[in-house]
Amino acid sequence: MTGSPIDSCDRPERMRRLATTINTCVTALSCEKERSSNLAQQLQGACEELLHQITNPRDYLLNLAQGHRIEAALQCITRFQLATIIPPHGAISLGEIALRANLPPQKCGRILRLLITAHIFDEPTPGAFAHNRTSLFLRDEQIHGMVAYYTGESLRVASFLADALDHWPDSQQRNETALNLAYNTPLPKFDFFATEPERAARFSRAMMGMASHDRFGLHHLIGAFDWAGLPPGATVVDVGASSGHCSHALATAFEHLNFVVQDLEGTVGNSQASRLKFMAHDFFRPQPVIADIYLLRWILHDYPDAEASAILRAQASVLRDGARIMIMDGVMMPPGVQPRSVERAYRQVDMAMMMMLNSRERDLSEWRTLFHQVDPRLRLVSTCKPLESSLSVTVLELTGSERP
Repeated sequence: MTGSPIDSCDRPERMRRLATTINTCVTALSCEKERSSNLAQQLQGACEELLHQITNPRDYLLNLAQGHRIEAALQCITRFQLATIIPPHGAISLGEIALRANLPPQKCGRILRLLITAHIFDEPTPGAFAHNRTSLFLRDEQIHGMVAYYTGESLRVASFLADALDHWPDSQQRNETALNLAYNTPLPKFDFFATEPERAARFSRAMMGMASHDRFGLHHLIGAFDWAGLPPGATVVDVGASSGHCSHALATAFEHLNFVVQDLEGTVGNSQASRLKFMAHDFFRPQPVIADIYLLRWILHDYPDAEASAILRAQASVLRDGARIMIMDGVMMPPGVQPRSVERAYRQVDMAMMMMLNSRERDLSEWRTLFHQVDPRLRLVSTCKPLESSLSVTVLELTGSERP
């Protein structure tokens, strides 16, 4: 099978344009003192499209379909601590790596050599292995945790997605997912992880690794809203916030604000300070605190519409004049608006939500629909996506409300 005549005619010109784009981006990046993520994304997108244009479509598809083999090799790297065994500088023999990992040398070498073809690790001399700029990141505890989770729980669950769609094609229940089939459990993801401490710890490390990325940095939250404009003594309730790292950052930046960090008993922190207090609270139950801001950061995308509505309704029930709900979460852009590499990152998270929780990443229209389901009086005041942030900040208020 070959491409259409139009594809064949357009390809040479398309490849020339891509080559020009690549050359322009490389020149611009080499002249910049600081790396521009926008330029880097444009360059990455052009390189990926050029690779797609020059690769036989059959080979392109089959290469994608075999991606799980790379993931299986990475799973072995994290399981047997191979990135830690290989020193950060210099090389080490295959025999020594295998001995320390308690693996057969032949199988250990095959795993490493597959990854070398994906630009992970080096073999500077036959039988001796070393790190390269990519594999060195596997020595970082947080990156290691992310890779372990993606190639462990996430990879296993992904292989059951089609089966889950066969079983429950229209379900929005959090315990009718690929995860439930993969682990033969009736429990939703977070309840299931709570029964398996090692799995829960791996997931926690993965989330810490993701949160450490600049795209999820708390400086985006600090700069995306006029916190300084809130009156002295104003209260911010940090909903479902565990240890309250958002509130800690905001309290440091804005000394005139007070914070209440809420999460389930056993999950919420327990230290108390004059301006930052912790409270055990289930966010599905009516909100007990009258406050100025109710912050939900990276919470609602974990929940299907019915449960996300219930969480929001519990906060909206106590909104008074001037009080607001602030949501910091992903807002999907329409298809084709962003570079494909950027859009792919959002859609990969969206797929994870489907597999794990029967939830999804929402576009602005879907967010608006959700807000209307909660209460038709709930008005979207503003939504913005800070530069270089993966999350958007959306502010809501209840029209016709009165402060008691």
